[in-house]
Amino acid sequence: MTTKELSQNSVEEQANAWLVCLYSEQISDATKDDFLTWLQASKKHASVYKQVEQAWRDIPLAENIVEHESLVEHKGTVAVQSQADVAQTQANKVVSIANRSHKKMNTLLAIAASLIITITGYTLWWPQAIQTQQYATVVGELKTITLPDNSVVYLAAKSTFTSYFSANERKVNLTSGTAYFDIEPNKNKPFHVVAGASEITVVGTEFEVRKGQEHTRISVTEGVVSLSTILPSDSTTIDKPLKEILTVGQRAFMAKNGDLITKNKIEKSNVATWKSGRLIYLDEKLDVIVEDVNRYRAVPIIIKSDELKKLTFTASFDVDKSEEMLTALQQLPNINVVREAQAIFIVSE
Repeated sequence: MTTKELSQNSVEEQANAWLVCLYSEQISDATKDDFLTWLQASKKHASVYKQVEQAWRDIPLAENIVEHESLVEHKGTVAVQSQADVAQTQANKVVSIANRSHKKMNTLLAIAASLIITITGYTLWWPQAIQTQQYATVVGELKTITLPDNSVVYLAAKSTFTSYFSANERKVNLTSGTAYFDIEPNKNKPFHVVAGASEITVVGTEFEVRKGQEHTRISVTEGVVSLSTILPSDSTTIDKPLKEILTVGQRAFMAKNGDLITKNKIEKSNVATWKSGRLIYLDEKLDVIVEDVNRYRAVPIIIKSDELKKLTFTASFDVDKSEEMLTALQQLPNINVVREAQAIFIVSE
């Protein structure tokens, strides 16, 4: 279910439909994000949903249902015998909106009262208690974040990720930018990092993930990580998803679809140098360098030529000294740097 699918319904209908969705489906991360987006879009959304969930608090727990067999199913609706009219009306309305009549809904709704989670300050029902938190940095900003399991994430400038923690899960979705992970060991609960169609799984180690415009880069500085491809739910491919192992001093580049582009060796000392305020590149494409540099600049740099984007350079400079890089580029033949108020352009002469 998505927010777009509900946009034509009233807020009360949307809240009811979300309630049914949360209890009757395998909830994906995308669905969780859609629900949170809908919830946070308006105070009215949160208020109405809270009223809907409050109605279910008055429904007896599963043990009462077993003893009295008070739930009966008929003609696609659920009737609650000998219960308050408000509970019966609410149940019929929810099931009608969702257009479902499967039997497991009875049990799920009955035991829901004992399962809660707090999200954005409101008490909500959820099949599993998942603690979700979003993190972001702006241009030039670095953050050090301690997660609920005591793992530490160093978030580079202009980067974002969402964390998901529960009794059975440790996961982060890096949606943009770069992050360095120092993972608290836990053999019984591996740590997962999702970046586009790529997933990194570890037990306890240190590594960097950079989600760029063209590819995702994973660099390991301690321990071992497992790389895999996340196939779309509607995928009909017969190929097996990628399974790749990276050890200390190895780096992998993953395509947007999760395929492995290449794997090579690296110097650990050159990984995540941005944590100490320096950018280091060895035979790196100019568009990758500029993409990183722009995370630390108020006035962005734009490369106007596809051929220039592919040029490779070896460079090392402080994050606040990117003007030195531009000066050096301007000394090269057939390259010109054009400065305007809103942007700086690298062009071919």
